Amino acid sequence: SKSSLMQALFLILGKHLNIPHHSVDATLLPAPENLSIHSVNMRHLLKWRPLQAACGTVHYSVKFQGEYETHMLNGSWVDAYDCQDIVRTECDLTLDLGSDSDYSIGVQAQCGGQTSWTQLPSTFNRRNTVLVAPNMSVTVTGSLIQVGFSELLPLITINLHVWREGDEQSASSQVIRAQPYHFSFDTQQNGGTHCVRAEVLLEIINKSSSTETHCFSVLSESQLHSVSYAYSYAALNPFKQDLLCFFLINDAVVCC
Repeated sequence: SKSSLMQALFLILGKHLNIPHHSVDATLLPAPENLSIHSVNMRHLLKWRPLQAACGTVHYSVKFQGEYETHMLNGSWVDAYDCQDIVRTECDLTLDLGSDSDYSIGVQAQCGGQTSWTQLPSTFNRRNTVLVAPNMSVTVTGSLIQVGFSELLPLITINLHVWREGDEQSASSQVIRAQPYHFSFDTQQNGGTHCVRAEVLLEIINKSSSTETHCFSVLSESQLHSVSYAYSYAALNPFKQDLLCFFLINDAVVCC
């Protein structure tokens, strides 16, 4: 019949262009709800509410369509990497959304012979990611200041500033562009209070963010030579967990 012929034509067209099944299959599940994308520091995580269906376990497949697919590939949809036929209700799209394109993103649900489809209400562009300053840890070992950061993506640059309290205009700066995102700074003979602040820059979208300023006391060279404790109290009490920073001077362990 004419209707059967049209249905077969739609099925062939859908397979060729990778069109989500909702366009060619009239038997539908309820569509996944609360579809949203959370993008922080260029990590893009798609989430949605799980479906409760009488047919059993619902499987999900995520698809996206950028400007290239829309204009150059006849509007076809691309399967998201590692998010096909999954039972979890989230998908990391960081590797998939690799350009500053406006992406349409959707989730197809399948259970038995039933399918359904839902899309984000608007397109997503990675330029809208929220840039958040990473956690910064500071360890003082004698006159050495060691600064480390939580895991970041390679696209992020850190500008680290270290200065003696009250003299920020003379701050020393260091640009950190690659893992493992840590830096050591020797204050040498300049004891007293020093301060550290980091600025995080995502150059490809021209966004930046800063950590809070952290200040702490550093021993001068003369003070380092005067330290002669045999052992610190914390070293003799391994069950005391709140003292995390130690340094070794002339065979003496000292809490900093």
